[in-house]
Amino acid sequence: MIILLIIIIVVLIMILFYLNTTKETFKETLNNSLDLDNIKRITKEVSINRPVGSTNLLNVKKFVINELNKLGLDVEEQKFTKKIKGKNYDFSNIIAKNKNVNDNYIILGCHIDGPQIDIMEAATDAASCVGLIIEITKKLLINKTYPLMIVFFDGEEAIDGSWDSDNTLSGSTYFVNNFNKNIKFLMIFDLIGGDIDKNKIYHFKTNSSNKNYMKQLSDINNSLNYKYPKQIFVNPDTKISDIGVINDYTPFINKYPNLAGLNLIPSTFPDNHHTINDNYNNLNWEYIEIFSNVVYEFLLKLKID
Repeated sequence: MIILLIIIIVVLIMILFYLNTTKETFKETLNNSLDLDNIKRITKEVSINRPVGSTNLLNVKKFVINELNKLGLDVEEQKFTKKIKGKNYDFSNIIAKNKNVNDNYIILGCHIDGPQIDIMEAATDAASCVGLIIEITKKLLINKTYPLMIVFFDGEEAIDGSWDSDNTLSGSTYFVNNFNKNIKFLMIFDLIGGDIDKNKIYHFKTNSSNKNYMKQLSDINNSLNYKYPKQIFVNPDTKISDIGVINDYTPFINKYPNLAGLNLIPSTFPDNHHTINDNYNNLNWEYIEIFSNVVYEFLLKLKID
């Protein structure tokens, strides 16, 4: 009888220890979650009509530079002029680096300009990406030696509204052509915040060497289903996309065909893409919250040989 009582006591102690550990792990996971309100705040400031060369875009850049400076990053504007169809246009990329690192960067990037469509806020395209990148950066920099570089590209959108190789991807092309450091990993973001069912993130067949990274994102998304029950990242063993997307990822992969990286853009664009309905009020914050936290967990665990 005494032995049975001892066994029961030991079992109860083990159960209590397990429950306490699980509780602490859950609390730790919650503490690791990103600040969605901060993403909303930044996204709101960027979600204004901001075509290349506009005063609005200049003001957005000033705001973003200030946010990056507050994080203690080494921030610079990469200014350049490009002639498009006989006319000179001035551009500037925003580059922010961890001051404690000078090579082998993990680069997070998106474009900061908006289309030349009157009153269009371009919230998914790509104001939301600016907001989530800055919030992810804030959390990653808890590790003082995280090899992080942030790039917000100017001139992704077509200058005259008609997409061709000469008048688009101006900022990312210039950045790649003038970059002389090593890239450990690249993530390009675009069109985030649409419908979860329609605008899932697939692995692109054109980027087959990086299939394993999309699998990791899908697995993380699935592992967080107790908190975020909807799946945005699709397991590439289940389905991949045949769509050929040309965006700021393209100049990188053209120069570095074997680059480790991910082009995080839905293969089916949001319904509001390039319309005046692509505004802050129409953003899907559940999508953005799930997407951002999955990416953050991925970057925390990222190991590159």
